[in-house]
Amino acid sequence: MPVARLAIAALVILTAAACHRSSHRSTQPVAPPAVNAEVRRTMPAGGTLNLEPDTPIFVEFFTPVETVPEGAIVVGDGGGPLPGTLSRIGDGTVWRWTGARELSRGAHLNVQVATNAGESVVAWLVVREAIHKTVIEIPDVVVTGVTTWPGGRRVVTCDLRSFEIVNGAAIERVLQMPRTGSPLTYGDDGYIYAIYGAAGGTLVRGTLGGGTESIPMPTGANRISINGNGDVVAYIGGANTQPEEQGITRLGAGQSTWELPGPIAHPAGHPRIDGAGNVMMAVIENDQPRLLRFPVGSVTPEIYSVAPPMMATQASFDVSDDGIGLLVWLGSQGLRAARFVPGTGLELLPGSTSISNSGASGSPQLSTVTSTSGSTRVAIGHYYWGVGVIERYMRIERDGWFGPFAGSSGPGLPITLPSPERGEWWLAGEAGGQIWMSRSRPGSGNDPLRIVYTQSTSNSLLSFHYSVDDSGRILLAVNETLNLLRIVVLE
Repeated sequence: MPVARLAIAALVILTAAACHRSSHRSTQPVAPPAVNAEVRRTMPAGGTLNLEPDTPIFVEFFTPVETVPEGAIVVGDGGGPLPGTLSRIGDGTVWRWTGARELSRGAHLNVQVATNAGESVVAWLVVREAIHKTVIEIPDVVVTGVTTWPGGRRVVTCDLRSFEIVNGAAIERVLQMPRTGSPLTYGDDGYIYAIYGAAGGTLVRGTLGGGTESIPMPTGANRISINGNGDVVAYIGGANTQPEEQGITRLGAGQSTWELPGPIAHPAGHPRIDGAGNVMMAVIENDQPRLLRFPVGSVTPEIYSVAPPMMATQASFDVSDDGIGLLVWLGSQGLRAARFVPGTGLELLPGSTSISNSGASGSPQLSTVTSTSGSTRVAIGHYYWGVGVIERYMRIERDGWFGPFAGSSGPGLPITLPSPERGEWWLAGEAGGQIWMSRSRPGSGNDPLRIVYTQSTSNSLLSFHYSVDDSGRILLAVNETLNLLRIVVLE
């Protein structure tokens, strides 16, 4: 339904009628799917190093297997199963797994097969690093942003000009991209970004094919998020809106009319949307963290709370397309988290992290929470006089593992970027005429620093931008001077 003014009375009724959920619901254990045969070997063999990213993985059994139940053969990394397809070879003695995308460079993979004898890791494999280097030079342009899609397409933006990197060449495209920064991406080539002005906001939706449309945003709408299908959610609030108008608004992929999933009666964070279009947001109510969830087609939120109750001063939430998310909050017990699982609710994670504020002014700030299909990245910001806000990053895995703070970012210090959908994220920085990068994997801290660019002049570096796709291909765009853009591709 179009965005419309809601009566205060309706807001009260909706809030009172909301379904309040406890931390979790009990579920009956489900036996894992199994194959009625024993594994002879995998191809490549377990322990193989420097696997090519496009390599399929074969599982050979001692006897033919007619069908393999879903989930019985899984190829994954520390962040969980990787998307892919299974196909039978011949009589079914051999089955082939093919990744939906190229395997991530440098990934540590495990091949798991569930048989009647039990589920086990039958092979460990390591994918080669991104070592193949291509350098592209474009005169008289300055990079203002880079954008990467999970499947590998990538664009370098130079103010009003856009260049797609294809087969080692920069192909200029006529695109309506943001002049600075990167848009939110979805699918293989879709993107979305918002423009805000005195007259209100405009949502721009486009594809690399060149088609774009501009859709007015509701008054006061900001803090946008998208899912992998291109559905958009935005928060409505601020000085230009009335309390009864405030809440969240959703725009379906391919649609041009916003709809209001429901109102929000509490100070709220950033809205999120899963792959099915369900909208969620963290709030603090009675000094406790809460999760509001508006299922598709309902204006009455499900309200989830943490058990046992815990005090919170800040809370944030993010969800991946599969509907699994993480609620994170700061309070008297430091940083805590609870996993949200559809059909189950919030499950409190046992780990916690104390937040040191040594040398900083004021309280630490929970900056961002970014969940992917593999892991969750949490950013904590501290303000230092004379320096500004410096952020530190940590990861929380789906198995509950709390990683260490793996880096920091601030003026003149490292910057960070996650892969679009997988659980890897990256730090990058510049020092001594060199640009370095470091990768954080699911279940571990940062890899050793890797030099990816060395300046050819003694001048101070003018600017650089970078991006990494879900297969670990690195795109780096560097200006040492105004006269030359150098694009480095590592794949």
